[in-house]
Amino acid sequence: MANKIPIKAGLTNGNATSLAEFESGDTIPVANGGTGSTGGNAAKINLTVITAADGSLIVPTGNTAARDGTPNIGFIRFNTELSQFEGYDGSFWGSLGGGATGGGNDDVFFENSLTVTTDYEISTDKSAISAGPITIDNGVTVTIPDGSRWVVV
Repeated sequence: MANKIPIKAGLTNGNATSLAEFESGDTIPVANGGTGSTGGNAAKINLTVITAADGSLIVPTGNTAARDGTPNIGFIRFNTELSQFEGYDGSFWGSLGGGATGGGNDDVFFENSLTVTTDYEISTDKSAISAGPITIDNGVTVTIPDGSRWVVV
C-alpha cells in the first residue's frame, strides 16, 4: 500500500475546511476554484499538499534532466542532482535560499561547483563571483551582459 499524505481540500478563500488522506492514484476532490481537469495547465486546482496539519509543504523533486520542458515563471522544485531548491524566472532555473553557512550561526562559507554544465547568463547589471579554477563544459555558454561582471578567484 502506498504511503498516504494529508492534503488540505475544500479550500474556500484560502481556508482549509477539511484535511483528508489520499494515496497515489486516488481521485482528489477539486477545491473551490479548481478546474477538475486531469491534464496540462487546465489541471490547476486549489490544493496545498502538506505532510501534516502543521507540517511541511511537499515540492516536486528530481534531477536536472527531470525539470519541466516548458516551465512557467515561478515554478519551484528540489534538484536532487544539485542538492538545492531551485526556481524558474522565465529564462533560467536558479538556486533558491540556502546561502553561506558556517559553524553555529555564522554565515562564512559559500561553496560552488567547479564545472559549469549548463548555459548560464549573469543578470544584467549584476556581478557574480566563483571560486576556481572553473571548467566550462564543451558546448556550454556563460553569458556576461554589458554592465555585468563575473570574477573567478
